[in-house]
Amino acid sequence: MGLPRLDVWFAGTDDELPSFSFALSLSFLNSPSGVLTVAEIVTGILTFALAYSSRVYVYQLSKLVVRVEPEPSIIYVIFVSFLYWFVSLLVLASALLSNTGINVTSTFFYVLLEAFGFVFYLSGGISLLALEASQSVATAAGVFSIISAVLHGLHALLVYLKKKK
Repeated sequence: MGLPRLDVWFAGTDDELPSFSFALSLSFLNSPSGVLTVAEIVTGILTFALAYSSRVYVYQLSKLVVRVEPEPSIIYVIFVSFLYWFVSLLVLASALLSNTGINVTSTFFYVLLEAFGFVFYLSGGISLLALEASQSVATAAGVFSIISAVLHGLHALLVYLKKKK
């Protein structure tokens, strides 16, 4: 039993602009692919926020201010997490707002996108855990990066097996 299809429209009078309508298909959210997409967005945003907040340290010792720039691994995780949660959000919007949007998640391109998400998140998470062990926020970003990697890996495997059938 799926969620009902929701039709939204804005009717106009003769004096206004032409009417505008679109269909919102909520069935994607009931599928395992939809649940994984939402989870990827949430963990990606958390990873991004944690990595971004750990990027610059400023210490003030009396009148001397010391600014320490972040490690390249933090910059890498910031880029990967932002790009992947943003693309996942676009895929979710496409699946919800388009009649053919759910077909995007069954292509080989999508399998590759999720597989590379697994590789990029895993390498970023491991590098944060290895290089930034002294900073708790960066360690948390590394843990969430690995959780995101697992979600992307499961999603790639799920789409690949579904495509193979």
